Amino acid sequence: MKKNRSASKRPTATAQIGQEQNTSELIEQPLITFVSLLQALPVLPSLMSPQKAWYALTEMKDLAQHLILLAKQEIDCDQIGMFALSSPGEYLHLVAVSGFAPEEAQFLQERTGIHSLSDYFDAEVVANLHVGHVCQFSRDRVHIPPEYEKMMRNQNVLIAPLSTRDSFIGVLITGKQGHGNVYSQENIEVVKAIATLSVLVLERFFVMYEWMQSQANAMALEETNRRMNDFLNLTSHELNTPLTSLMGNLQLAQHRLQQCESENTDKPRLARSFERMQHVLEKAWSSAWQMKHLINHMIDDSLLQSGNLVLHKQHHDMAELTREIVEDVQETHPQRVIRLSFAEPQPDYQVYIDRARIQDILYCFLDNALIYTANESPINVWVGKQDVSVRVAVCDQGPGIPPEEQPHVWKRFYRGKGVSIQHELDLSMGLSLYLCKRFVELNEGQVGLHSTPGMGAVFWFSLPLINHDSEISHQIQSN
Repeated sequence: MKKNRSASKRPTATAQIGQEQNTSELIEQPLITFVSLLQALPVLPSLMSPQKAWYALTEMKDLAQHLILLAKQEIDCDQIGMFALSSPGEYLHLVAVSGFAPEEAQFLQERTGIHSLSDYFDAEVVANLHVGHVCQFSRDRVHIPPEYEKMMRNQNVLIAPLSTRDSFIGVLITGKQGHGNVYSQENIEVVKAIATLSVLVLERFFVMYEWMQSQANAMALEETNRRMNDFLNLTSHELNTPLTSLMGNLQLAQHRLQQCESENTDKPRLARSFERMQHVLEKAWSSAWQMKHLINHMIDDSLLQSGNLVLHKQHHDMAELTREIVEDVQETHPQRVIRLSFAEPQPDYQVYIDRARIQDILYCFLDNALIYTANESPINVWVGKQDVSVRVAVCDQGPGIPPEEQPHVWKRFYRGKGVSIQHELDLSMGLSLYLCKRFVELNEGQVGLHSTPGMGAVFWFSLPLINHDSEISHQIQSN
């Protein structure tokens, strides 16, 4: 009984052939549909120059091998190969082949890039490939070099271009034995589809390669920045301690020298020696102060990059704070003219800020103005309300800043090319204006500049004024 049931389920030879034909029809129709969909898919020519496309195509050997095996199976050809074209000259570089003995494939690989497309095909075929046409012809129209003669059989050739919209980057070549027109229309459509699919895979490969390169570059940059920040942090702290001690000793030496000078006013020769020593100590103090300033910049930058900078905000009057800074700078530079003006007759600009950071910004703007303005020219400082903010502007009469450099002056480590923003005594490492911008932003303000070459520059920053609601909010937070 078991034997009979088994026999009843087994189809006859005729039925089996009919079933295979039906299955073939079921497979063939979706394949043609898939082909038509591939033809409609867009390509992205802007992603690849011909040279980059050639490089990417030669790198996708494993994928290409699968694609040509798929084509060989579908069109039942004897030999098939995919080649990339290098420019200039359109030399053929083997990507993948099938239908050759292992030693033949190895021979082709060893001689890749020696012959150009025009060495094999006449000008008409090459021209048709350049405009995206699939070409079909007999073996005798192919100029086979003698060293390849034995491995190329008497076949009909079908060759399809691999093209982006703007570039001809490779060819897919198949060989099939037979007489006359051995390739059906379905065969041609399949080869065209494989060529299109190869370009799509190529573009995806190239996008992934570019993405991986950009990720690698980003990671390398991040690691470089991390090490730079660690170095600056370590160096600045290591330098800060001995420098503080040095400045303390300089102050002590100045104080003792002043005492000696006061005790020996009746000795002119000794007084002149004291004066020279005082001058030397003042120069040493100035250099030490500049170094201290630079180290503080490095420490602040390190804290900013690590996210550890802490602000100490309190209520302050921006008019009073600006007046104090201007008076201090004026006292240090008595020979210079620094004018302070307010937009309102009774200025009262209440802000909630980190006083030390805003002081740094004012000192920086004023120092730059003093450096780049001639001694006989005044420096103007203006303070006034603008909507819900107070703006502080420092105007100099220096050479100004070129328009092409103005967007970059706030960048970290940027050192301007022009004398207007790069001075021979500038020891800021390109951090001063960058830190000013960051300090203003951390105090919820804005910063900017206006400059016309030859007519000076105006550096300004604005801070939000305290209104009744925000003051109550700050009080609640502090409680």
